[in-house]
Amino acid sequence: RILVSLVDVEKPGDMTAGQGGWILLVDDEPEVTVFYSRVAEALNLTHYTAASCEEARKIVDERGRPRLVITDLQLGNSSGLDLLQHLRASFGEKLPVIVVSGNSDEKLMEKTRAAGATSYLTKPVGRRKLFAEIREILAG
Repeated sequence: RILVSLVDVEKPGDMTAGQGGWILLVDDEPEVTVFYSRVAEALNLTHYTAASCEEARKIVDERGRPRLVITDLQLGNSSGLDLLQHLRASFGEKLPVIVVSGNSDEKLMEKTRAAGATSYLTKPVGRRKLFAEIREILAG
């Protein structure tokens, strides 16, 4: 189980000031997307969640280009790599995509980075690490 407490996180500030846009959070485990959502809310980021590649694609088709995508690799019967490839084909290399996976295999990490992942984090990801990663990527 993931426990979430944002009380002791340094003042996150408003990551949307002058930026607009939204972020997409993709994981087939509801408690993980709740964790990601709480981090996004603490950063004042508009966000949408999806439990599958198909759901994520539908959201992107309806809303257009997100500012950032955080996705798992294992999404039930689908793969986060498929989603990553779809995002790269649709929006190019400039869209930041953080892949979060419980799999720490070096070859998989290399394959994921080669497919265009901006960052690869292994689970469990602590809130401070996730905050730092999101802030760094969105700050440019």
